[in-house]
Amino acid sequence: MMETKDISVLQDLGAGLTGILSPVSICMGLTVVLVRLLNPDGKSGSAALRFASIAYSEDPTDSDSTKLEGAFLNALIYVGIVTVMTFAIVLLFKCGCQRIVWAWMAIGVFDIFFAITGLIGIEVLQALDIHVDVYSFCFMLFNFAVVGVIGVLFVPIPLLLKQGYLVWVGVISAYIFTWIPEWTAWMIICAMALYDIAAVLLPGGPLKLLLDEAMKREEALPGLLYEARPTRGPYQGADAWARRTISSAEPRG
Repeated sequence: MMETKDISVLQDLGAGLTGILSPVSICMGLTVVLVRLLNPDGKSGSAALRFASIAYSEDPTDSDSTKLEGAFLNALIYVGIVTVMTFAIVLLFKCGCQRIVWAWMAIGVFDIFFAITGLIGIEVLQALDIHVDVYSFCFMLFNFAVVGVIGVLFVPIPLLLKQGYLVWVGVISAYIFTWIPEWTAWMIICAMALYDIAAVLLPGGPLKLLLDEAMKREEALPGLLYEARPTRGPYQGADAWARRTISSAEPRG
């Protein structure tokens, strides 16, 4: 049985903060590198504009009030689409269609790790003038995507590897938002933050309904959830937080 050493409150707090701040810092650093390499001028991309500028396309000559109103409409539509999709997942889960939910998530994660990562990878190779044949590139990309989908959703893999995949998801999300016009991007970020709070805390919130249903059935939910538990030391392992709680509750001699 693994022995645990006494850990002070400061050490425990430091480990928790490091587990949260490290991936955030890495994500921000990689996003800055991608932006400096691929979009140093801060231009808005057409693909990003299509999904974020449904109601209003931002123009530099527009007044601040016009940009604010247009960005608010874009954010409202964006949150509305996310809400409808979340309630659709809740409905599928309540109807016992878990396989459809898992397949939906698997397709989405594969698209992130294969299609979007591939597009960014091609742009990086072009920017750095690195030549790779298409067969080798597709082979490496396909293996990267398959391992990511299986490891993140279905089969346990080393925690550090899983954390790396989830950090990369954060990098892609942050990088895509750099291509969205400034007013719309900030409004969507604020709207999604408020939506997450409401969806989890309100009695009829879709995420709360989904979590309550999952706990009632004692079933796992597919999701891209970052685990900040330690990867080394006395509190490594899947039951790290449980052993830490038990250890802290034991009387000290």
